[in-house]
Amino acid sequence: MMFLVLLSCKTRSKAEENSQTSSTDSVSGGVDGQRVATTLAFYEKVLIPPKFTQLKITGKVEVNIPNTFTPQLNSTMYIVQDEKIWMNMNVLFINAARALATPNGIEAYVKTERSYIQSDFHYINNLLNVNFINYKTLEKLLLGRTFVKLSSKQYQMHKTKEGYTLASVVPQQFSDTDNEGVYHVKLEYAENYDLLKVDLQDTKSKNKLFIEYLEWVDFEQMRLPKYVKIIIKGGKSGEILLENTKFESQKMNTPFSIPKNYSKIEIQ
Repeated sequence: MMFLVLLSCKTRSKAEENSQTSSTDSVSGGVDGQRVATTLAFYEKVLIPPKFTQLKITGKVEVNIPNTFTPQLNSTMYIVQDEKIWMNMNVLFINAARALATPNGIEAYVKTERSYIQSDFHYINNLLNVNFINYKTLEKLLLGRTFVKLSSKQYQMHKTKEGYTLASVVPQQFSDTDNEGVYHVKLEYAENYDLLKVDLQDTKSKNKLFIEYLEWVDFEQMRLPKYVKIIIKGGKSGEILLENTKFESQKMNTPFSIPKNYSKIEIQ
């Protein structure tokens, strides 16, 4: 998970499911101002997530953070839908870090730092300069699914040569408990409804989150992105590239326990 990568790069020691909503109202827009006739079909395609039991993803992680060097990491991610996301990362076959996310929160430890976290999703929201990430939105984000609330009343949809573009016509607030984050949102989809880009800009600050999904592939009954590129700008900045090299549906063990004598950490 991207928060585990950033934790291993820059830490300091210290002792709702986002429900997707859509309406069937007509949406105008598109090339030459033509009316988009497939509004209902579009929202059904982009909002309904695929069903699976478990998914194992083998891959690589590259991180670019100002004034910080991080080698390329090999990663194994294991997702049990709606239940847990487990991730292990290593360098040259040496275990470097491990994380576990559930609807209750996140736990992670970094062996090179001899440190750990145990928290709700405040940490990952802080890392990404947003305020609305919970377990379900994190799962959708990693798998290239629409992870923000959508309503045809609050977005304008345009048909393009490449597919579809959605842009918010009013600032969007995704958190039910935090009034701080209000965003301008733009999403781009391919003709077959694969999510290509998500651009979030906080209206009250300079914080921006940009995510790009590249080279989608078929796996069983799902479409999955081979590359997930995350760009963070504003109060924090950095780039993360997740390369998903292999998808499997087999079950696997996901051991997790925080080693003794590790120090608790927080994000700067």
